[in-house]
Amino acid sequence: MTAPAGGEVEGIYDPVGELRQVGVPQSLVDIIAITNGFEIRYYPWSAKTGQSGNLYTLDPAVQPMIVHRLTRPTPTTAHLVHTRVVGIDEETTEIDPVGTTTWRRTGPGGLVVEERSRTTNGAGNVEELRVFKGADQVSVREALFEYHDYPWGREVVRRVEDPGGAALTTSYAFFEDSAQIATYGRLKHTILPDGNWARQEYNSTGSAVGRVQRVLRPWLDAPSHPDLATATNGVATAYSYVADWTGAVRLVGEETTSVLGTMTQRTVTQWDFSQ
Repeated sequence: MTAPAGGEVEGIYDPVGELRQVGVPQSLVDIIAITNGFEIRYYPWSAKTGQSGNLYTLDPAVQPMIVHRLTRPTPTTAHLVHTRVVGIDEETTEIDPVGTTTWRRTGPGGLVVEERSRTTNGAGNVEELRVFKGADQVSVREALFEYHDYPWGREVVRRVEDPGGAALTTSYAFFEDSAQIATYGRLKHTILPDGNWARQEYNSTGSAVGRVQRVLRPWLDAPSHPDLATATNGVATAYSYVADWTGAVRLVGEETTSVLGTMTQRTVTQWDFSQ
């Protein structure tokens, strides 16, 4: 087999059902168990020599392009070590639990320390405080993330930079009507700390169903809220799509921008798949 076509992912399992290899257009990923952990090795497709059972065989003379090594030095603890190997260069990050709701990540050489702690607020949402420190353990940045559990999964609904000071808040909303398959669970709008916002609309029918159809933004600070936005009362950027080399309609073929309903810009992209 050759590399999967663009955008495709192939999962390859061993006889007991464990994921052992992943094929993507850029590389063949080999997952190998090691003492107290495993390695994820990224090879060029040229390293493939054949197939044995379900798995691809690899040329032992070919070194992986990148290796991610995940180990738990003490199997009975949650202490996790991640080592990224590129050639002869290695970078190690360690993750340690500090308490039942707090953990610490230490970057290569101890130069960056990130601590995360979680609580539940009055709305039942999880709030995660991330504190970034230097090697001297002095805080240089803090950010608060609020998560909401929707039927489709957990999403960030609020992010606050410098929560103890400037409290620069970005909020997110999602489409929640499960009857609307094209939009259900997708990002509805984002409101930035300066009051600017962006609202997404999606194709509900056709070959580009579920892809962004239009992005609405304010014009001269109006409308004041994304729920009030229409295609003619602010800035509207619309997208149309064409097929890629596999036939999937996913590439932007035309982009138009309108202000208060009047087109101000149009960009057409032509894709060449002959190479």
